[in-house]
Amino acid sequence: LADLLDPLLKDDPALGERRAAAVVDLTTGKRLYGLDADAALVPASTTKIATAVAALTALGPDHRLTTRTALEADTGELVLVGGGDPTLTAREDA
Repeated sequence: LADLLDPLLKDDPALGERRAAAVVDLTTGKRLYGLDADAALVPASTTKIATAVAALTALGPDHRLTTRTALEADTGELVLVGGGDPTLTAREDA
């Protein structure tokens, strides 16, 4: 796997200053490949696309993400619980 991926991740200005990658076997949890895999980096747009494809494949096109809410007992504030619908917006015209 390293022979295949290392050349793709070589020093290339088009890839930015830093890059990291990890390939994990989802069945076993074993890391099959890693390049600075433990580095905390902001995901690139291509990573977001890969994540979207993985979610679509795993959940299907008809799946709808929901956002949980909770009412704060002491203040009466409505709290949005993270991990919900990424298209949720505060825009009034949405």
